[in-house]
Amino acid sequence: MFHTPAHKNTVNPGAVVQAFGLNTKIIFRCYVHCALWASTDGQGQSLDDGRDVDDLPAKTLAKMHEDVEAFVSANRADLHRSALDYAQIGHDFWLTRNGHGSGFWDRGIGAVGDRLTAAAKAWGSADLYLGDDGLVYQA
Repeated sequence: MFHTPAHKNTVNPGAVVQAFGLNTKIIFRCYVHCALWASTDGQGQSLDDGRDVDDLPAKTLAKMHEDVEAFVSANRADLHRSALDYAQIGHDFWLTRNGHGSGFWDRGIGAVGDRLTAAAKAWGSADLYLGDDGLVYQA
């Protein structure tokens, strides 16, 4: 029923890891899409305006993937208990860690949401910015 995580020596953002039935590939993609949507360029335009995951360099994607995989691995039991879908998990991890007005705490999942909120906030904030080369980087 539950699968242990598949570990590799290198970070592969396209890899699928099954941890308590949680597909980190989908969670990761939703996390990146939320990060782009919730971040703005120097003119206040959302970074998802005409951009997607392909506009992030490999180093940025690897760091984001590492954060998602580690968060899911460390919190898989509560994520499973939460019954949130993959998109909600990815979005809520980005929104909660960055102190946006929505996240795990407002899903109506009680103590599980409180624990996931504390865990996400422990990761600290992460900021995206648009580089001179038109690619999106994580500060």
